[in-house]
Amino acid sequence: MEKDKKVFCWDENTDKVELSEYTHIRAYHGCRTLNVESYIKEGIHSFSRKQAYKIVHDILLQCGIEEKEILKCFNKKWNDDMDHFDKVCVNISKEDMLYLSGHYLIYGSEFICGMCADLFCQYKLKKIGKPTLLECHIDKQKFSRSTLQAIEDNDIKYKSWDGGIYLLDDVSPDEIVEITYPQKIYDPLLRCYYYTK
Repeated sequence: MEKDKKVFCWDENTDKVELSEYTHIRAYHGCRTLNVESYIKEGIHSFSRKQAYKIVHDILLQCGIEEKEILKCFNKKWNDDMDHFDKVCVNISKEDMLYLSGHYLIYGSEFICGMCADLFCQYKLKKIGKPTLLECHIDKQKFSRSTLQAIEDNDIKYKSWDGGIYLLDDVSPDEIVEITYPQKIYDPLLRCYYYTK
């Protein structure tokens, strides 16, 4: 199958394309991870409530938040905003990931970032984990029909779409082709550049 694999790379194709010629699409996932090995072993996947709470709990304890406050805020956010842990999000543009959606690499998921904003400890997320960018070659079947149409119509080029994608399925470990640690990321929350060491 590997020799039959043909990857569409948006950054290299700015004209209207016919995706029927391709088997995979290059996309990027940005995160601030404590454990890059989990991506290598498990891929990029959605989380159950129990799994999500463990991640949030471990991070917020490092921010100095008490357990009862973590649980209270988690329950409120989980019930109000249940669209970030139950889906896998990627972007077809590396540039957009680093300069429009850099908050994923600087602070982590929107769910965690939102909880930390409510608990007044968002700035502490910058010291937990490492900004990580995963380049993936994802099977075209994991993209919705409307997303494939937006890619073919090149809506991102014409600013009618930001390139952000909710996948229909998880990203398997073998679809992750490169892991990098960007040193310059635009922080859309503070409207300035963030530099890593």
